[in-house]
Amino acid sequence: MKTLVLILAVTFGSTMVNNDNNSPKNNKPAKKAMNISPLTDVLTIIDEINFQMDRSDADSYLNNVIYNTVNENLTISANTNITFLQLINEHGILDFQLPVFAETVTIDLNDLNSGKWNLQIMVEGDTVVPATFNNF
Repeated sequence: MKTLVLILAVTFGSTMVNNDNNSPKNNKPAKKAMNISPLTDVLTIIDEINFQMDRSDADSYLNNVIYNTVNENLTISANTNITFLQLINEHGILDFQLPVFAETVTIDLNDLNSGKWNLQIMVEGDTVVPATFNNF
């Protein structure tokens, strides 16, 4: 009887080990962001967080960008509907993609890790307006 229990225990144990080793792993790559466009004619809009974007994009699409130092919020106001925002960390990994569908959006920087961030603002007409900023 002891031999039968031992054989069952060894068989059951090896089956559990084999099943665990054969279980599927999450090998999915990190979410990909829109292509990050490099900034060319850089305009620094907010010095405190080094918020930068192309001068022509700022002139064409934005009404204003406001950084609230007390709440650490970044408010972006556009002259057309913002359809989506993507926040891409300094490693190029998409951390947040937010549907907006409004002319103004507020981002709570407390929700983001410290580091350099790429912000992709998609406005109506599928135009992507890139920006960068640092979160401390």
